[in-house]
Amino acid sequence: MYHCKAILYQYEMENDQVILKDLSELVSFTSPEGNSKIELMYDDEMFWFSQKQISSLFNISIPTVNYHLKKLHQSPVLQKNRTIRYYLIVQKEGNRDIQRTVAFHHLDAVIAVGFRISSQRATRFKEWATQKLREYILEVRSKPRQPLLSSEMYVQDIPVGDALIHCEITGREDTPALVFLHGNGEDLRIFDSQIRYFSKYYKTIALDTRSHGLSTKGTAPFNFYTFAADLISVLDALHISKAHIVGFSDGAITALYAALTAQERIASMVLIGVNYNTKGLKLLPRILILLSYIYLSTASLFSTKMRRRKKIWGLMVHQPNLTIGEISRITVPALVVTGEKDMVRQDHNDEISRAIVGSKRFIVQGGNHFWMLKKPETLQQCVMEFLTDI
Repeated sequence: MYHCKAILYQYEMENDQVILKDLSELVSFTSPEGNSKIELMYDDEMFWFSQKQISSLFNISIPTVNYHLKKLHQSPVLQKNRTIRYYLIVQKEGNRDIQRTVAFHHLDAVIAVGFRISSQRATRFKEWATQKLREYILEVRSKPRQPLLSSEMYVQDIPVGDALIHCEITGREDTPALVFLHGNGEDLRIFDSQIRYFSKYYKTIALDTRSHGLSTKGTAPFNFYTFAADLISVLDALHISKAHIVGFSDGAITALYAALTAQERIASMVLIGVNYNTKGLKLLPRILILLSYIYLSTASLFSTKMRRRKKIWGLMVHQPNLTIGEISRITVPALVVTGEKDMVRQDHNDEISRAIVGSKRFIVQGGNHFWMLKKPETLQQCVMEFLTDI
């Protein structure tokens, strides 16, 4: 019988690579015979294996694993660039901490190797990995986590209806709450540099929007009213009566909806690259988004993954649908920020700024929609000045 024990996993980003702090902090798998025990990496709703783990799982040599993987990568279904992820592993070797970049392989590639060697064992392993382990991780993720990277940071997956909203909380409990909301198709890691900075002064809470990152989708309507309700539910679960919000792109739209539906819970808003309706985007980006959506609509007929992407991409095609009259009802302090070369129209953001009485406006010279990734210090400065002044 397959065995799974409860071990949490942890990681952080450094130079666009995921660093696992301790390889033992994963989920372990023991073969029915009891002679093959490996640690499974779970990331982005998928399991990933090193060649050493595959070798142990199927009791074959690493050169044999490599041979079969090379053959499989010639297939259009298991292309190398889609089934391999590289992780910078920090592990103990003697008395030293050694960093090594290791290739990890997608579960589908591992199963394919298994079928080439021992189909019965591969079938049994696939059953366990895709059913029992997924159920187990979903159950574990619904519980509060212990401190992850340090005593000042922990992660929690908060149940909201039948969805789980993944949060990372950093900083002291006795400081004001500052919530970070990411954009379309991203996850909370886009704010890593900001969290490192602001957690020195605030209790920072970074969320993965439902169906993004480590948050699940659930069955609630997939729209910004739901995302705003998720935000308030997270604040409730964390016993936060009021929070400052920093929202980027779709995250900024969520902040607008939250301010309209639960204004008393929002201390202030920093709206980065926001639009209150679809016409707030410039013409060329709107055309490109629509063409991508048409492609995803076709691809979704043949792929579950593409159906998920279509749903997420569709947010930019069909939403938001607010009016300037609704925006003018918002009275919380706001900072409206765009890049000089942003994909959202400047006059559209000017309109938002005028509608929110007392709001401030800031344009980043030379910046595009993703300027904050290239100029994190600029965002830190303008946000800190804004929060200090209110």
